Amino acid sequence: MTHIRRELIFYLLSFCFLSQCSRSPESEIGASKKNIDLNREEELYMYNSTSNEIPKNIREIENINVFPVDAEPSHSIKLIPIHKYGDTEEPYIGFVLRAIEDINGKLIIWTVNSSNYKQSVYIFHSDGTFYKNLGRNGRGPGEYLHISRIHAKNDKIYVQDGTNKWLNEYSTTDYSFVKTIRFETWKSSRDLNFAFVEPRMDGNFFTAFMDFGPRFGRTNVEYQIMDSTGNTLNDEPIILPDAFKIDAETSFQPKMPLGFMGGSITSLTTEDEIYYINTHDFLIKKFDQKGEYQSSIYYPIERLPLDLDGYVKKQLFSHDSRDIKKAFASMNLELPKEFSGVERMVVDDENRIWVALLNGSNSEYYQWWILKKTGELLAKLKLPREQQIYDIKNGYLYSKKKNEETDDEYVVKYKIELTERHTKELVK
Repeated sequence: MTHIRRELIFYLLSFCFLSQCSRSPESEIGASKKNIDLNREEELYMYNSTSNEIPKNIREIENINVFPVDAEPSHSIKLIPIHKYGDTEEPYIGFVLRAIEDINGKLIIWTVNSSNYKQSVYIFHSDGTFYKNLGRNGRGPGEYLHISRIHAKNDKIYVQDGTNKWLNEYSTTDYSFVKTIRFETWKSSRDLNFAFVEPRMDGNFFTAFMDFGPRFGRTNVEYQIMDSTGNTLNDEPIILPDAFKIDAETSFQPKMPLGFMGGSITSLTTEDEIYYINTHDFLIKKFDQKGEYQSSIYYPIERLPLDLDGYVKKQLFSHDSRDIKKAFASMNLELPKEFSGVERMVVDDENRIWVALLNGSNSEYYQWWILKKTGELLAKLKLPREQQIYDIKNGYLYSKKKNEETDDEYVVKYKIELTERHTKELVK
């Protein structure tokens, strides 16, 4: 089993714990014809993506900055390794799911044991030496079973637990447990299911809600800004397109949405601004601290040909090709021949936007496009897909590497070196 497949297992488990795996075969029969949630004008480009023309729904976005796809980066980038975390026998890391730097410069690593799948959170000093565990497994105060997210904000560490259905808060003073907030505290204005929460720098929370029921086609996600007691702070929820789901009557186990149809990624800045991208396009939307739309960035990138059989083979918990084709036919939709190749987005502490695209037909690598907050292309960086970028702070980047002998993983801290390119280089 590859590391990418193992990671998908944990993300799927997180989804199932949050949604309580609520789909049932009886409730889905015939649902694909009556529960389609598509705006045909907005989705037109999805099924006619071979044209080089910027689609109508993109052109009509207010305050959008459109950049040329052949734009040259203004800088070159180099990553210089500084420290390693978890490459020794103690503690045993296994498989890395996330790593974040906290306010003290310590590294918080969320891991899972590759043999018994037990999850742990370890704290390392900035020089790579181990410090202590954060919390422990269990159902009591400060404990966790199945983690779905971790965050470091101000002087706090937050661990979201999908099994216990709560968010644990720990202090960076001594990394002791502070309090627990139950998911039921945060409620949707439209009676949707709680999906995830991200703490903000101002002490409030950015919460997401989804419909986990038998609804097919383009789904939406509702974002709200809330306090620790559940009060909503933004006037209207932010409702944005998310994943694309299909119905397959022969399927009785949870299935991932169709990745080639796009899905949503959000990231908060150090000023609590919100960046959102739906990976169907290289389109980034920016919202202010109150959730009000501000501007958009768009690159009309060259789309990649879709090999449906190849896509299915590489995905874990995917519908098979026959079911996908049948579902599109029942929706009276044309199966796309291309997809964007956009897969990830990270916003660093300088509000630079890092977007990962599949490197052409070579699916083993990402090409990271690093943008200024205004959208201009700053640099490009090619990295293996397995070398995920976890956190970018204070001029350093954290990503994971694999021990080729043991197949275990560890985290590497890199110094980011950006060098301005000369005019002659840009002309070339």
